[in-house]
Amino acid sequence: MPTENKSIYASVAALAADIGLSERSTRSALRRGDIPHIRVGRRFILPKAAIAEWLRSAGRVQQAVGTAKPDGIRL
Repeated sequence: MPTENKSIYASVAALAADIGLSERSTRSALRRGDIPHIRVGRRFILPKAAIAEWLRSAGRVQQAVGTAKPDGIRL
């Protein structure tokens, strides 16, 4: 039985719920390379630390220029 890895998101749906996007928008952003990830075949490996840093840096950008979304995300 596989053990759960707490350092990566279990699924794109879990990441989408955490960042407040639809699963479809999240997959599109991943395919465009807007959200940090590792690609293994057709799977997205979603490292929580890299995504957390991406969100933190987006917050710094938001404060600097007054935007409300992370760089590269088109809703």
